[in-house]
Amino acid sequence: MRIVAAWVSDATQVLVISQVVLSFVLPVPLITLVLFSGSRTIMGTLANSPVVNALAIGGSVIVLSINVLLLLSLLLPA
Repeated sequence: MRIVAAWVSDATQVLVISQVVLSFVLPVPLITLVLFSGSRTIMGTLANSPVVNALAIGGSVIVLSINVLLLLSLLLPA
C-alpha cells in the first residue's frame, strides 16, 4: 500500500484503486466459497441447503455481473 500511496498523491485515488483491484480479485474466493460450502463431499452434513446454494449463486452472479460492467465501462469508450 505504501508503494501505491507514494505513486499517487491523492488519498482518495489510492482508495479507489485499491477497491478496483479488490473487486477483480473477489470472484476467485467467492466462487470457491460457493463451490466448497455447497459440496456434500467436502462439507458433509454441514453443506449448504439447495436454497442457500441458490441464493449464494444468485449473489455471486450479481457481483460478477457488476464487475463485468465495470470492466466494460473502463475498456470501451463512452
